[in-house]
Amino acid sequence: MYLYIEKEDEAKFESTYRYAKEIVDFFEKEIGVSYPWEVYKQIPVRDFLYAGMENTSATLFSRDFVVDAIGFNDKNYVNVNAHELAHQWFGDLITAESGKHHWLQEGFATYYALLAEKKVFGADYFYHQLHKSAQQLQKASAHDTIPILNEKASSLTYYQKGAWALHVLRDGLGEKIFRKAVRNYLKKHAFQNVNTQDFFDEIRKLSQYDLKKFSSQWLEQSGFDIEQANILLAKNKSMKILLALEKQRGESFNQKRALFEKSMASKAYFPIKEEIVFQLENVPFNEKQPLLQLAMKSNVIQIRQALAKTMPTIPTAFKSEYETLFDDESYITREIFLNTYWSQFPEEQVKLLDKTSHWVGFNDKNLRILWLTLALGTKSYEVDKKVAFYDELLDYCSPKYESFVRQNAIESLLFINKNDQNVLGYLVNATTNHKWQFVKFARDKIRFLLKNKSHRIYFEALLPKLSAPEQFQLIRLLDAK
Repeated sequence: MYLYIEKEDEAKFESTYRYAKEIVDFFEKEIGVSYPWEVYKQIPVRDFLYAGMENTSATLFSRDFVVDAIGFNDKNYVNVNAHELAHQWFGDLITAESGKHHWLQEGFATYYALLAEKKVFGADYFYHQLHKSAQQLQKASAHDTIPILNEKASSLTYYQKGAWALHVLRDGLGEKIFRKAVRNYLKKHAFQNVNTQDFFDEIRKLSQYDLKKFSSQWLEQSGFDIEQANILLAKNKSMKILLALEKQRGESFNQKRALFEKSMASKAYFPIKEEIVFQLENVPFNEKQPLLQLAMKSNVIQIRQALAKTMPTIPTAFKSEYETLFDDESYITREIFLNTYWSQFPEEQVKLLDKTSHWVGFNDKNLRILWLTLALGTKSYEVDKKVAFYDELLDYCSPKYESFVRQNAIESLLFINKNDQNVLGYLVNATTNHKWQFVKFARDKIRFLLKNKSHRIYFEALLPKLSAPEQFQLIRLLDAK
């Protein structure tokens, strides 16, 4: 196994590739078929178009997942790592014969990635991820009406509903028969194209399970059976409690106060306490304060982060507790804290900026860019360095940086001054980038700015200074009606 990292990211190697070996070992045991190739390589790529992409014996993935020990707590490579590795069996060793059977690749890779995370993070985590995808699928079902066995199905259907279909099947068959059917299916069709019936044929040899009903319900019909999903989720004790709490979202605080207090004081899995914090958002502070104090004392990043997200205003009586978020091992929590605390306590802005001047954050420099924005917005702070702060922020807009850094910086500068003409050239340059997500951001931003006559004049004056590709893109936007 070859695991690559850029020289400047060397200190992030362990936290980026954490559990890489364990996932390979788990898959070989769980799938029952040895890794099919002689070598496996993983390479992070700058400005990659996707989270990850499997190639036979090699996976490319976004440098966004190159994280340090703190970043690992917010977003990590484990799921993408497992998903792309699973494709070495489901997609590369065997390949769907057409788009109609694409779920045999993406559904399997998504589900086996969850099984790998279950091995690494535990059963509660596994069921919580299934719960989140079930909610996503139920919400999308109103407009996402194409079933799995259709080449025009959405990615959500292929990936998440495909994974849920396999979970239903694994539960119905039992783990032993499911594993044996998958192993036989892979061995029989190795290095060949496959379809859904090929997989079903191996199940029929081992079980009388009603595949016709299963296929009709999960593969051939649109929609998502949330009732069956919740029954399966409730087999996990933590999810059973969470589902019960979710049913109480419409009830008054007094009706559920006792349950909240009991759950928050218990050792319940963190999504349960997260749900409580979210349901407390609109409850008067004096009524919910004891529960919020319990949430803060949990010392669980996700619970404390939920509190930060739901508290745009910091009550004076809670200021000391809120200040402890400063030390949380989470770049997301720190970003929320820095923004909220700076806004609410102007008398402490200088002290706060001094304490956080070394913060950088993720590879997208979320904390550094926010810090520069706030430093520029604090009149009394480092007046002699304002130009340097601005130049650094403007430099982050340039093509020398990855798109997620550039986008953060462009948005920040336009937030500071929507008439900042220095940013406009970088915004136009972004429309020529290979990454469609960044291009879309730039085009949408330019369209919005062009609604203002002065900005149209700014962009027209910029045209002679642009390269031919940049001129082409900007003229299209200027001429659009």
